[in-house]
Amino acid sequence: MSTSDSHESAMDGTRKNRMPVALICSLGVCLFVVFVADVALAQVSSGSERRATAVAPYDLTAWLDEQFGRIWKEVGVEVPRVDDGTFLRRVYLDLHGRIPSVAETRDFLRDESPDKRHRLVESLLVNGTRADRNSEQFAAQFARMWRRMMLPPGGTNAFMAQQFEPWLAEQFRDNTPYDQFAKRLVTARGDDGARAAAFFAAVGGNPEGYATAFSRIFLGARLGCAQCHDHPFAKWKQKDFWGLAAFFAGTTGGQQGGPASGKIEEMRKSTISHKDVEYAAKFLWGDQAEIPADKLPREVLADWMTAKDNPNFAAVAVNRMWQALNGRGLVAGVDDFDLAAPEERGPFLDELAGRFKYASYDMRWLIRGICTSRAYQAPSASADADEASVVTGRRPLKVLTSEQVFDSLEQALMLPITRSNSDSARHNGTRMQMVSRFDESVGDSPEEYSAGIPQVLMLMNGRITADAISLERSRTLKAVVEAPFLDESSKLDTLFLATLTRYPTEKEQTVLLEHIRTQPNDEDRRAAYDEIFWALLNSPEFVLCR
Repeated sequence: MSTSDSHESAMDGTRKNRMPVALICSLGVCLFVVFVADVALAQVSSGSERRATAVAPYDLTAWLDEQFGRIWKEVGVEVPRVDDGTFLRRVYLDLHGRIPSVAETRDFLRDESPDKRHRLVESLLVNGTRADRNSEQFAAQFARMWRRMMLPPGGTNAFMAQQFEPWLAEQFRDNTPYDQFAKRLVTARGDDGARAAAFFAAVGGNPEGYATAFSRIFLGARLGCAQCHDHPFAKWKQKDFWGLAAFFAGTTGGQQGGPASGKIEEMRKSTISHKDVEYAAKFLWGDQAEIPADKLPREVLADWMTAKDNPNFAAVAVNRMWQALNGRGLVAGVDDFDLAAPEERGPFLDELAGRFKYASYDMRWLIRGICTSRAYQAPSASADADEASVVTGRRPLKVLTSEQVFDSLEQALMLPITRSNSDSARHNGTRMQMVSRFDESVGDSPEEYSAGIPQVLMLMNGRITADAISLERSRTLKAVVEAPFLDESSKLDTLFLATLTRYPTEKEQTVLLEHIRTQPNDEDRRAAYDEIFWALLNSPEFVLCR
């Protein structure tokens, strides 16, 4: 019998003891739906960018609260803060890429300190032994997040994307200022280029690929359509595309399909030929570039791109970070930022970008300020809401990334994580298989739920979930069901905390306890906990960041 056949056989035996899906839903477990939402930064007048001043860490929080408070007051809406459990789950998923443990949840819920949310954000961000560095868990999570943005799953050579993560993790761990982060990547060569070579290879390994990728990532302009002809929707002309590509004309290394360890080098060349036309290096919304004798073309481009008077660089950065943490950018089209109308950008977004500049492009400062703001702590859109937006004070519901789903399962099931343990799903290929399967239908933004049936079926029928509902193999279930100091209500509470980071509602508790207590014998009562745990793991709420 094959491995898959044995898994199906085991699952068939398990399914016979499960509650019907209709009953599961009637118990109130599958509570969440995906909401259709639309964000627009309305009720904010347009205007020129105002000069911003550097601010202390939590002054950004105060400034954001002032801006959103004014908007909400103008439209007459009251925006409450989410409860502690929702905030805890949200910030753990965003900053560490997983749900919190039962112990972490209980400790936070018991803490009555008024500043506990600020302290939690700080503890998740900052390295516990070196205050100048960020935590390893945060660095790993944001490396995955930024890698997905820079090299979307399913793209050409996307298989090389994970080789690029260590370089990204280093930038986030060291809290490299965002302008320096961009410069290091655009000008990567030599030893540093060896670590970033996977990115250059993944985007095509040629000047055209580099121009397309860097303009989208750092300037929010998709120039690809202008490679062969003038852009049909934007202002970009073919000469704009090839003028940008000319900065990379002398770049060699990181070739498509080549080894990711290859070094990135550069000759002094700033012109490129396309269909017998010679194009000189030219800035996107400027004149032809002058290349000083002491600089290479990519260095000139990086200086222009990260200059404080560049209208898009800082604004695109804060817009991307806003989308990553809140589900949707202040300008919804994060990759089409150049098409945003003036009223979408400012003055709110442009002033936030200005503050980011004068905070020396400190990403920790920006993330900390957003995560402790009222906007971040606003509730997600509910079923009867017309829309999720800045004006209504409701966030779109975010969908977990493939890695977040696995890492949250790993946490909820208390799976072994050491390489020496053959059952470690992190190292025996199970994690890679699950992430790859989920990535087949990944959405374009955090709020887009397109995984749907394939994702749910894999969770329901996969080996990890099968083991999770086995009292013999499930660490979490065994620990809960066999704990002599927990009564039925406490066991139910623990299963909810382990999966959904909250206690059951009164209705859920009443119905589920009745289901457990009406079982005819001890064996069936133990099986009832299996069913409940399985239903919680497979509920839409588990794969959503509420």
